[in-house]
Amino acid sequence: MNYCDIARLLIIISILSGCTSSSPQHGISIKEHPYFKPLLVESAISRSNSLGETPSSFTIIDYTLPSEVERLFIVDVESGHISHQSLVAHAKQSGYRLPTRFSNINGSNQSSVGLFKTGETYFGINGYSLRIDGLEVGINDKARSRFIVVHGADYVSEAFLKHNGTLGRSEGCFAIPFDGFEDVINRIKESGYIYVHH
Repeated sequence: MNYCDIARLLIIISILSGCTSSSPQHGISIKEHPYFKPLLVESAISRSNSLGETPSSFTIIDYTLPSEVERLFIVDVESGHISHQSLVAHAKQSGYRLPTRFSNINGSNQSSVGLFKTGETYFGINGYSLRIDGLEVGINDKARSRFIVVHGADYVSEAFLKHNGTLGRSEGCFAIPFDGFEDVINRIKESGYIYVHH
C-alpha cells in the first residue's frame, strides 16, 4: 500500500466515523445529510482506484432514490462535505419514479451506471451541456457514442414535479433543473468524475 492509498484510507475512515464537521463554506457533512449514504463515497473511491483513477471529488448520483428526491450530489472527498445537491432525471425506459433497468446499448433509452469521467462542455440542442466518458467496459463505455450528456431540462423542476407527481424522463442523459444549470454543469465538470449508483 503506497502513501496515496494510505491517505485515502484515512479519509474514508474519517468520513465514515463522522469525524468531519459541518462547515458552511463547504456545505453539509455527508454524515449529517438526512439521506445521503456515506458508503457511496467509499464505493466511488474503490471503483475509481480499481480503474487507476484517484479523484479528490465526485458527482454522485444515487438511482436507488426516486426521482422526486434530490439525488445528485457533488462531494469533496477530503472534506467529506456535499457542496451541491440537485434533482436529476433518469431515462424513460429505465422506470417510472424509480429506475430499475440500465443499459450500455445505443437506442435503449435507458440510463447508464458506474463510473464516468467528465469531458468537454458544448452548446447543443439542449443548450449548454457536458459530455462524459464511461470508464467501465461493457457497463457504460458506450456513453459518448450514445450521446449521454449532462444538460438542463424543463421537465426537471419542482413545478413539473408538483404538477405531475414525478419528474420527466430523458432518453438516457443526466438531465438537471434549468435553474442555474450552467453553473451546476461547470461544477460537475470540475468534480472530474460522475459515479452512478443503483
